Amino acid sequence: MFPSLSGECGYCRSNNIRCDENNAELACLTCRVWGIKCPLIDRSYGDSSGDGLTVWNYDGSSPPSSEPVQQPPSSAPVHYMQPLDNLISTAHDLLLGTFTPYTHISTLPPYIKRPRHEIPLEDIQYLDENGVFTLPDADLRNELLKTFVLNVYPYMPLLDLEEFLQAIAINNGDSRVSLLLFHAVMFSSAAFIKPEHLYRAGYSSQKEARKQYFLKATIAYDHGLETDPIVIIQSALLLTYWHETPDSPRDFHYWLGKAFSVATSIGLQGLAEAEPSREPNRLGRRLWWCLYTRDRINAMNLRRHTIIPEESYTTTLPTLDDFTIGVFPEVTAQMFDSCDVLRSPYQQAQLAAIFIEKARLCTIISHIITPSPDEATIPRCTNLLEAWRAGLPYYIEHQSLPSTSLTLSDIEKPTFAYRAWLSLVFLNALSALHRHQTRRRRSNTAEAFSFDAVLDEPSDGQIQPAIQSIAAIVEKLYRVDVIHYLPTTTVGLLLPVLAAQMLYIRSGQGPDMWIAGFESFYHCMKVLRKLGEVYFLAESMAVFFESSVCGDQLDGSEYRDGDGNLKTAAPPPLLQKVLTSAELECFLHVMG
Repeated sequence: MFPSLSGECGYCRSNNIRCDENNAELACLTCRVWGIKCPLIDRSYGDSSGDGLTVWNYDGSSPPSSEPVQQPPSSAPVHYMQPLDNLISTAHDLLLGTFTPYTHISTLPPYIKRPRHEIPLEDIQYLDENGVFTLPDADLRNELLKTFVLNVYPYMPLLDLEEFLQAIAINNGDSRVSLLLFHAVMFSSAAFIKPEHLYRAGYSSQKEARKQYFLKATIAYDHGLETDPIVIIQSALLLTYWHETPDSPRDFHYWLGKAFSVATSIGLQGLAEAEPSREPNRLGRRLWWCLYTRDRINAMNLRRHTIIPEESYTTTLPTLDDFTIGVFPEVTAQMFDSCDVLRSPYQQAQLAAIFIEKARLCTIISHIITPSPDEATIPRCTNLLEAWRAGLPYYIEHQSLPSTSLTLSDIEKPTFAYRAWLSLVFLNALSALHRHQTRRRRSNTAEAFSFDAVLDEPSDGQIQPAIQSIAAIVEKLYRVDVIHYLPTTTVGLLLPVLAAQMLYIRSGQGPDMWIAGFESFYHCMKVLRKLGEVYFLAESMAVFFESSVCGDQLDGSEYRDGDGNLKTAAPPPLLQKVLTSAELECFLHVMG
């Protein structure tokens, strides 16, 4: 057992920490690492009772003259640590062990905000042990930040991008970034970064990197590392990119609920409407619409109930005035090898305009996903969708590349992918509208199940062209190598398309239908396989559909869950959620 030290400051005493304080003019190592005033304790020498301890607030100078220091007798022995003042850090490590909860806090870069002093010491140690205070090296960090700018921020402009990047680039501590938000940004970017950057950092795959960054962010969230409600909303929205298993307790739905709960508690909607010219309110409006669009698109693609009630939606649509558009400071742009969008106000305005149109489209999607729509919903929503498409500005419309030119510059790729994604959302909304019409028509009749009846539905004339168009767009995206720009909800969007094509492949309805179905199926499978390199869910669904098209029995199909474990299901739970009851019944009939 190490001998106890002669001195003991008030902070170390109250937290039961071994203290190395033995000099009234010098704070102990613990207090110096934390950057706090060291409350020294004056022990009355010779008083064995241990009572009557006087605590001083350390301010870097001697204690107040009104409370003079009681010096030990001159014959008192010299403390064994005193001759080693220049090695006090080494001695501290020897006594407490080289692994202390303060080590990584003291080495955090200046741009990271330090944890609050109110966080218990054992929580700090737990955070440290789980790598929360460990950041990626500068090269990987910059690549992840560039990926965030190109792949995440256009779809969810939920923070002040210039302020965020500038704090990291200047790194002088004048402006600091929340550690929770930083890890959430790293996590959201890990799905889209080129994998070689992760391999060089020691990760075996993008799946592993995503999981590690997700765990860091969730641990920081659980331990109250951040109290700013805006930062909590931003971080929770970024964590909605985690959706590895349909029954995961912390999937996108959980984080959307957390974000909406905090947004409601601070009156985010009212903040977004008040004084729109002020920067905090501009950010509030964007943040609200990030929450709203994320909720509506996920609800449609994955057939989940919405988080935000329709009656609470009163915020006016965002405008270009809500976005900060301009050339970023050179010190920020220099962090990246190439990120032309930071130097191009035109590209920034285009991406902002696409987000605005996506928000407008989501207000229509709200009517499509209504649980109990009336008979007038179908024609009304169809007219609204067609009016939305007709009103798109020309610079937002998705345009197919000529077959002779399938190359895009780095600055063109984000805009091209985002335009295509907007078209995919529109086509999926149109398809969902008529798929639900089929479901309602069949549920209101006593018609027995018939595969031919499903294929001959009047609405099939609207569904099939939409599905073929979706397959054609994703094929183009695959050929120009921009699949990694697509958000996570693409997986849910593709599943009904693949299921429908499986029906046509196995229907025996003639060679034309079979060929068209197989071609669309093949295009979507290539994309799902590509997404499977990043998402466990996409990988498991690709395995399932490959087994199905090869004629394997459903009850023998294997897939991997979010932990990478092989499981057997027929059909997988997610497929049961995204298909209507009629489609699922038909699918099981054909594949069984």
